[in-house]
Amino acid sequence: VMAEFQGRADENSTKESHPQHMKDFMLAIEFKYLMKNAPGGVYLMPEFENIRRLHGVIFLRRGLYRDGIFRFVMELPLAYNDHNTYPEIVFTPPVFNPLIDPNSGKLSLDIDESLKEWQPDKHFIVTAITYLKKVFYMKSFENYPLVPNEEARKLFEADKDAYFQRIRQCVDESLERRLNPPVVSLAASNQENQVDSNCSLVFSEPQPEHLEIIKRIFYRSDHRSDHESSEPPALDTVEKI
Repeated sequence: VMAEFQGRADENSTKESHPQHMKDFMLAIEFKYLMKNAPGGVYLMPEFENIRRLHGVIFLRRGLYRDGIFRFVMELPLAYNDHNTYPEIVFTPPVFNPLIDPNSGKLSLDIDESLKEWQPDKHFIVTAITYLKKVFYMKSFENYPLVPNEEARKLFEADKDAYFQRIRQCVDESLERRLNPPVVSLAASNQENQVDSNCSLVFSEPQPEHLEIIKRIFYRSDHRSDHESSEPPALDTVEKI
């Protein structure tokens, strides 16, 4: 699906804006592609009333941020996917990371050299969330002359142990609030965060009635063929990541 979509985009690749109905059509194709091709551990769900505002969460399974559960919101401007029209990503609340603004929680995609120019024929939502995941596994920030959180970078360079401790604190805080209602970040306006009533991604403690759903997610049907493994496929995926 994405290859066909990319081919059509290449045929019409100009810096002129597409009509709005074409933007909406291409966005629908991106959503369909994401259903099977999103990076592991990253989940996105659009609001019920606004498909251009998506609520996301990333589960970190390894690295310094291992076990962290971090929420974010992705806004797609009406002009998306035009030339240099980026998805806007904000972590709620902000995450301790040199590439994430400590006040607003914003992750600017154009800070990365490979994304200095957003090209509609090459860059998509999956590009944005792949980079989002990448920032949690960075081993060096020397390729970034300017970063939103200079304090975090200085700590990374001067005192690795203190840097690691701040990250573990960030991870622990994310686990403590994993069941809290999602919030709208108002840090930039010096107001207290408010509960985001439009969020389509809400977590709760497991209930007994969820058991059957969990079984269906983690285990194959009893009618699987003989050559298939009996191991839970979701657990196989976790081991590979």
